[in-house]
Amino acid sequence: MDDFYSREDDSSKKHEIILKMDLPADAFAKSYEQLLQTKSKDLNLKGFRKGKTPKEMIEPKMRDLVLAETFERIAPYYVNAAIIKEKLQPVAPPEYLDLGELKVGEGIKFTVKVTVMPDFDLADTKKIKVEQQKPDVKETEIDQTLETMFKNNATTHDPKKEEKPDDEWALRIAKLYQFDDVRSLADLRAKIKELIMQQKRSILDQNAASDAMREAVKVSKIEIPQAAIVFEAQQREEAFQRDLDAAKMSMRDFLKERDLRHEELKEMWLKDAKEALENDVVLRIYADKKDIVIEADELRSEIEAMKKAAEAQYRHDHEGHDHPMEFDESAYDDPQWQEQIKTYMRKQKAYRQFLQEVFGEDFFGNDEKNDQESKKATTKGSKVETTKSKEKKPETSDKAKKDVTKKKAK
Repeated sequence: MDDFYSREDDSSKKHEIILKMDLPADAFAKSYEQLLQTKSKDLNLKGFRKGKTPKEMIEPKMRDLVLAETFERIAPYYVNAAIIKEKLQPVAPPEYLDLGELKVGEGIKFTVKVTVMPDFDLADTKKIKVEQQKPDVKETEIDQTLETMFKNNATTHDPKKEEKPDDEWALRIAKLYQFDDVRSLADLRAKIKELIMQQKRSILDQNAASDAMREAVKVSKIEIPQAAIVFEAQQREEAFQRDLDAAKMSMRDFLKERDLRHEELKEMWLKDAKEALENDVVLRIYADKKDIVIEADELRSEIEAMKKAAEAQYRHDHEGHDHPMEFDESAYDDPQWQEQIKTYMRKQKAYRQFLQEVFGEDFFGNDEKNDQESKKATTKGSKVETTKSKEKKPETSDKAKKDVTKKKAK
């Protein structure tokens, strides 16, 4: 397979590699004959037994079809071999160009454009300055939240009996929501203020993090090739369609229910794909620059946690079913999958370190506390009904919104 291609680089388009392909005539002819023979076995012509029709009668009827299918089968093999030999890492499917007439007995010449991610230099992240806004809670917001909680958790609906929030009602609510240290209505108001503050802080922190990532992309002059963005958006659309199929819902019904146009959804996928790819590049370069690594024990611990959570979910989903529990652990031992998890963990570690470098070591200081309070605030069939925050919502990012109603982890 030597000398079946040549490489051409364009200094003005560092993200595009041109491969001039020349498929060997003998390899193409051999593949063509094999495919023609296979297809002739299923062909029925009057006067001949199935599979016994002479080649000279079959070939004129099937030549164009078999030629095209032969190329579709053999070309990717040679293209991939060239890509591997050149140690390229495509970020979009190769684009086939300049394909002439296909003929048996002649070399097949065509051009392939391979899109790769250009090399970028990360700017000095210490120079990135982003304003981190502080949350503020108004008394009216507490009043509205308290009123909503009261309406949803009143102990009587007797119109003759007037009921109002008081210390006794606050104690019942504290027990329902598992609030600690709430002994009076005043304590409950303080707890509500704290939870609204946490929610707002979370939104503002997400906004600040997004702003910092965008600033890193800007100052580092990172420009993602359009082909990569389009391909990533297509992947999201396909995944979204699979989700709809699993939910037995048509795209038309989904769009109608949410008063959306398909073009709007496509624009969302394109925007989200661009941002996700930009962030991925920033974090990959940052991780390399800062020598961020995932140790073996870290990876092992993460995989064990994932396995434990998946097994618990499996047992919950199959509880009471008339079949033995057979949770499959083999997938967690797959080296390729483990490498993907390791890459993801490295990116997450880089993300946290980057934000702490921009905003300070305590940027994630309230995460654990917020998670604990969130769990306490949620019970069966009830949750804290806070008023809608007026801060802007965090924009879509990372493996984002394959479904605008459901967010899964990229």
